[in-house]
Amino acid sequence: MPKGDSKKSARTVGQKLGSMAAAARSAMGRYPQDVADSLRQRDLANFPPGDSVEARAHTDGARTATLPEVPLAETWRNLPDTAGRINGVCWLGHCSVLLKLGSHTVLTDPVFSPRIGVRIGPLTVGPKRLAAEIDVRSLPPVDLLLVSHAHFDHLDVPTLKALASKSTRVLTAAGTARLIPRGYGEVAALKWEQQVSIDGIAIAAMRPAHWGARTAWDRHRGFNSYVIDGAASSAERQRVLFAGDTAMTDTFAALAAEGLPQIDLGIFGIGAYQPWVDAHATPEQVVDMAERARVDALLPVHHSTFRLSDEPMDEPMVRLSEAVRAAADRGAKLRVVPPRLGHVMELLTQPDRD
Repeated sequence: MPKGDSKKSARTVGQKLGSMAAAARSAMGRYPQDVADSLRQRDLANFPPGDSVEARAHTDGARTATLPEVPLAETWRNLPDTAGRINGVCWLGHCSVLLKLGSHTVLTDPVFSPRIGVRIGPLTVGPKRLAAEIDVRSLPPVDLLLVSHAHFDHLDVPTLKALASKSTRVLTAAGTARLIPRGYGEVAALKWEQQVSIDGIAIAAMRPAHWGARTAWDRHRGFNSYVIDGAASSAERQRVLFAGDTAMTDTFAALAAEGLPQIDLGIFGIGAYQPWVDAHATPEQVVDMAERARVDALLPVHHSTFRLSDEPMDEPMVRLSEAVRAAADRGAKLRVVPPRLGHVMELLTQPDRD
């Protein structure tokens, strides 16, 4: 092997070891308190010493956010059913997003439990939800659930049990179908580069830069991003990229290949990067990936809901705003869909519907 390659390999190993050590320190700084709070069923947010007043206010604001007075299901029912179009978008915290594609309702990574993690008898041991809670009964009927991978903050069994319906189909990553509770009309697992069509909506799985193990003993589980094509037969169709969890990757640049329609909505995680940058992209990296994938509008998710990392809770959105402004200065036209919890955006460019 050439010397240059050897040095590059050595640096890569060193960087990985450094990342692992930082991740271990981060976990030990948060998880013992999460466990103690879980056992005592404490509802207080655990602020690390370095959190600013702004970050604490951001967390308090997320927890006490005012949800619309009109039930979400009622607002959803009044949205248009234009074939092939994104007729409604609603962020429900973390990576849970409601999409109305044509007349169909799609829900990504539904997680609505007050706490996520391992179940020990009647207790759930893990981080508490800091954003306002979502009542599953307020949601419209869901036609399709997309589950990106098996991590506890993306595949929440209690939530999936509450949503189970014979009229709902589930698409999930390879090796995770058995984790989905019974009660759904169909559960199918997609491997990378596989594609299915459900009621005229095409869904293709892609490989993000992440991993899929739920525990230390199930590293065989897959992890997906999804491209959702509103109507494969419609010239006016719109496309959605649900990235799931990913670090910086070139994968999505292939979506900008000549002849392919643009990505009208990109759903990207922007938080939990410190010190997990090998698994979760920074806001600046998300803007870069979205630009190269030819994304028109970006919905930032994976923030302000659970404390999973060391950066202040308000930092991801602040850095995203700065990165988008910097991109605009370079001539980029990326738009950001404001992630207002529980508020419906119609056709991305219309005012919020409450």
